[in-house]
Amino acid sequence: MSALPHALLLDTNVWLDNYLPFRTGHEDATRLLTYAQQAEVHLLYAMGSLQDLAYVLQASAKEQFRRIGRQVDQEAAAVARAFSLDCLANLRTIATAVGADESDLWLAERYLRVHHDVEDCLVMAAVTRSKADWLVGLNASRLYSSSMRSAHTAARGIIMVMKLAMTMPMRICMR
Repeated sequence: MSALPHALLLDTNVWLDNYLPFRTGHEDATRLLTYAQQAEVHLLYAMGSLQDLAYVLQASAKEQFRRIGRQVDQEAAAVARAFSLDCLANLRTIATAVGADESDLWLAERYLRVHHDVEDCLVMAAVTRSKADWLVGLNASRLYSSSMRSAHTAARGIIMVMKLAMTMPMRICMR
């Protein structure tokens, strides 16, 4: 039996799944966050994720207004903005931001040698900076070099990627 992780860094899409009930991963994300909080696991997020979270949460709220036939006027836009800000306030209550500086860019450049998505590499650098036990994401194939993808194409739902080392490839543990 393995020990519980002490710290989980959740990728942007896991947070979006938690806050947006119409997304397919909502139940998994909510269950994961509930479990982590009950087990007193420290939750983390990359500071760089906040801009994407704020934008997508607000845009999603506006889209929900459109789906019910309501025009997105100033009042609806203010509600969408408030929803986004409330989600971010909740995020800050239940998780801790992992900052970034020039050293994270340097490390992300090294990760780019084996994985070609800058945003993912910055998240991986945040895992290294924070010394998180796990990176939790939605799609294992996004986080692996192309040589690793075929081994993990069957991964569905939330997966956990073991703590990153300076050397690749990473290993995963799927539920």
